[in-house]
Amino acid sequence: MDICEVIRSFRESQNISAEQLALSLGVETSTITRAERGERRLSTTLLEQIAVALKSNVTDLYAIAEGREVVTSSRKHGNSAEVDEVLLSLRQILSKLSTEQRQLVLDLAKRLRWFCPHGSATPPCLQPRSHLSVTQAPQGAP
Repeated sequence: MDICEVIRSFRESQNISAEQLALSLGVETSTITRAERGERRLSTTLLEQIAVALKSNVTDLYAIAEGREVVTSSRKHGNSAEVDEVLLSLRQILSKLSTEQRQLVLDLAKRLRWFCPHGSATPPCLQPRSHLSVTQAPQGAP
């Protein structure tokens, strides 16, 4: 199932017509119907708006499209729209990388998690460290 089919399925399951969805988003009905048929690419912004209008989020729509289990952990962060936008951007970037490059990104993410084991919104390890010189490493770095 692709993202277009998922959007249509969600819309129909909620008894929302393409016209109603388009009106709620301020777009032409043809924008919705062409997107659902895969004839029009959706911008990140429009995809997010559609997901919200369908009482879902972009992450869940893609999970369903890819046949994965829906995990709504992004909703725990308070601003799921922001989290979804970041995840969608990461997905787009990763899709353009080679297998080796993806592995490097994964390794970097694991290292960041090692430095930032807590789940705060802005962990101290990601805040600017103007007091450190370029040659100084954070305490506990490998």
